[in-house]
Amino acid sequence: MPGITAEQGAFADWNQGHIAVHETGHWFGLNHTFAGGCSDTVGDYVTDTPAQGTTVYGCPANSDSCPSLPGTDPIHNFMGYTSDDCTNEFTPGQKDRMFKMFYGYRRT
Repeated sequence: MPGITAEQGAFADWNQGHIAVHETGHWFGLNHTFAGGCSDTVGDYVTDTPAQGTTVYGCPANSDSCPSLPGTDPIHNFMGYTSDDCTNEFTPGQKDRMFKMFYGYRRT
């Protein structure tokens, strides 16, 4: 919208380019960290991301949408919906999946 800066608009929490990293993660075969919710601990097809029951926004420390399962919500993971100030990681399992998907399906 004209006259609105990136810091003021609806996407102010996602203005550092991490959406591009998130979408690239999809291209490499990753699903959202909250896929499968609390009933499916490998809903994202990666075993080292804790189950996440719902989407989480902002950067809520100690968020735990699946309290009966191990681990807290992976709020720092690029494949969630937390703000760019919060996201900074892929898990080792996600990295392995990206390589497997790339070499199995994307590489020409």
